[in-house]
Formats: sequence, structure tokens, C-alpha cells
Amino acid sequence: TRGKIDEAVAIDDIKKFVAELDLQSNTRYIPDIVIPSNMGRWKEKIAIIGAGPAGLSCAYYLATKGYYPVVFEKNEKPGGMLTYGIPSYKLEKDVIDAEIEILKELGVTIKCGVEVGKDVTIASLREEGFKAFYIAIGCQGGKLPGIPGEDAKGTSVAVKFLHDATVDKSTILNGNVVVVGGGNVAIDCARTAKRFKANKVSVFSQEDRNDTVTIDATHVIFAIGQTINWGNLLEGTKVTFQHGNYPVADKLTYQTNEPDIFVGGDVYTGPKFAIDAIEAGKCAAESLHRFVQPGTSLTIGRNRRDFIELNKDDLVIDGYDNQGRNEPGMDETIDYRNSFKDAHKTFTKEQAMSEANRCLCCGASIVDENKCIGCGVCTTKCEFDAIHLVRDHPEMSTMVKSEDKFKKILPYAIKRLSLIHISEPTRLLSIS
Repeated sequence: TRGKIDEAVAIDDIKKFVAELDLQSNTRYIPDIVIPSNMGRWKEKIAIIGAGPAGLSCAYYLATKGYYPVVFEKNEKPGGMLTYGIPSYKLEKDVIDAEIEILKELGVTIKCGVEVGKDVTIASLREEGFKAFYIAIGCQGGKLPGIPGEDAKGTSVAVKFLHDATVDKSTILNGNVVVVGGGNVAIDCARTAKRFKANKVSVFSQEDRNDTVTIDATHVIFAIGQTINWGNLLEGTKVTFQHGNYPVADKLTYQTNEPDIFVGGDVYTGPKFAIDAIEAGKCAAESLHRFVQPGTSLTIGRNRRDFIELNKDDLVIDGYDNQGRNEPGMDETIDYRNSFKDAHKTFTKEQAMSEANRCLCCGASIVDENKCIGCGVCTTKCEFDAIHLVRDHPEMSTMVKSEDKFKKILPYAIKRLSLIHISEPTRLLSIS
């Protein structure tokens, strides 16, 4: 909403500041594992195929529910597109490694170099006792334009180019490079090619009709879309497809026509942002948990993910500070135009607090009056002091602070107790 006035709050940079505090601490924060009392962790085995953002997110939330999920990844390292698709000058790989270590601390097993459908199969995993499967293999193939010469020497698709660039950063691209495409992936390819010492890098978008031109190039990279490589993964299953080779699944539960197989992330929606895949993994964890527990509904009481945005075109803002947006800046000791090292700085504590104060506090909270009785206990239990009760009509009665409630309750309780003792003989006499 702040962006309607001047510039939006730098939420990502604030989150990065908080995350860095945890990364640099001597003891990392390990989330609590919430399980039914005296039962121990769940014994049901759940397999996750693909260690990208959707798969790892699913594993994380299953682990916090008390499971020991097993993740199968065909690459040498986990992370999916976070590792092999996003260049390190935007996301350092040690950050991903640090997060994965937390997953392992929670009890997640990650088996790399194992391709399901080749090294093992869903059928064989069922024989090993796995009760449910979450397929989150992403869109790891690249589209070609269907023109003569698309497979000539020196041509490549964006996904493979960025994957190889992650594995080997010593590549040298002699000559001119042409990137075909106009999205974020195309720009990542162009920036990576520049770091590989290309003489010249040109980007051509297909969004609009251009004159027909001839360009001399030694290397051509196609960044015009991604595809799914299924291999033999779904062989022998009842999973069906739509829109080409995208799996059919329930939009709420992600369950396919094969009851014990669920899908999510890019393999289900097509290429989207990493945070979309992370959210999909969280929702899938709930479905998997319900599926392996007998007699549990997959749909009752589920978060329908409905979101009604505030009407930002009808704002009444009484006042706000006029400070500008904080920027973390770049580390000038790093040649950030040519280096693969991430040169983006992190907010200082002062910058983070200043930027957070730019929030207009216009978020709306909806209280279920069938559950909330206004006792205020939540305000005392919240570790972050994030909950505050505000009265619409404070003049109607006197509100007692939570810490002062016993001062009011105790005298009343003593009075009630004395009245009970006085009336007790009369009550007994009337009964007799």
C-alpha cells in the first residue's frame, strides 16, 4: 500500500536482515516439532520426488508435523532451480546449503543422485512401505522454437545453460552471444554470458513483431519457455495429463487420479516464482498428512487460499512520514558487474527498523466472534508482541490490563466464596 504513495516497503530486505541474524548466530533456530502427546513421531513413510523449493518446503512442513520424509533428487545437489537456475550473484549457494541443514536437523533425509523412474520406481518404493508420494520435479526442460538450425552447434536452452553455469563457472564464451526471449530467465542468461567473457551479448524478445534481421552469433541461447521431462517416473500409474503434459490434480488438495500421488510446484502450475512453489509445498504437506492418517478428510477445514485485497484506490490516509525507501547498497569491493559473487549488502539494524517504520499499518484482521471472547490472553502469550486489542467504544466500560486482572478478580473471588459458605447450610436444609 505504501507504494501507492511513494515507494513500497522493502519487505524482502527486512526479511533478509532477520535471516542473516539467524545464519550468523552460533545456534541456528530449529523449529518446534508439533506432534500428539505421548505418541512419538509418525511412522508413516512419505516420499518426495524433487528437491526444489516445492519439494523441500513440503519436507519441512511434514517434518514439523512429526514425519521423517525422504526426498529423492536426481541432481548431485538439492535445491532445484534455487541451486541450478538462479545465478549465485543473485542467490549464494551457501544460503541454500544452510537452510537444507535445518531440514536435516528436523529429520528430513535427502537422497541425491537418485532418479525415480530409473534408479528406483514408485512401485518399488511402495514395496518399501511408502504410503504417499509428492512429485515436485519442476520444469527442467527447455522449449525450442521449431525452426531450422535450432539444434546446431553453439545452441542451447536456458535451463541447461544456467545449470551448466552453476556447475562450472570457468566457462569462456568466445564470440557473440544471442539470447532469444524477454523474461527474467533470458536476462539471467545474458548476465551470465557476460560474466563468461562473451564479446557481445544481445537479447531479442519475441513479444512483438520485429523487422527481420540477420545477426552473426557464435552462441544462441533459447529462453522461450520450459517443459517437463517425465521420463519413466509415472509408468504404471493412473495419473492423467492436460494442456500438454501437465498432470491433472485437485486444485485444493493436489491429489491426482492415483490416490497416493500428489503434485505441486512448477510441474503442476508451469513456471512461476519460487515463493509460489514454497506455498504449494506447504499446502501439499497438509494433504499428505491427512492422506496417510485413516479416516481423515482431505478437504474439511482446509485453507481455501482465498485472498481479498484491500481496495487501494479508495484509501483515506490521515498522515505518514515522508522518509524515502532505504536501500542496502552494493559492496564496492566486489566487481558485481562481472563477478558471480553476490555483492548485495544487508540492511543494518538501523536501516531495517527505519524501513519497517514506513509501513502504513493498514492490514486488516478478522476475528471470529464464535471463538474469540475478548479475554486478551493472546496479547500476553504472543512472543513477538504482535497482537493488540483495541476497543471501538472505550467509554462503555473500564478495560483492565492483563497483568492487573488478578487484582480485580481476587477480591471478587473471595467475596463469592464467602457468600457460598454462608448460603450453604440453608441450601442443605432445604434439600433435607
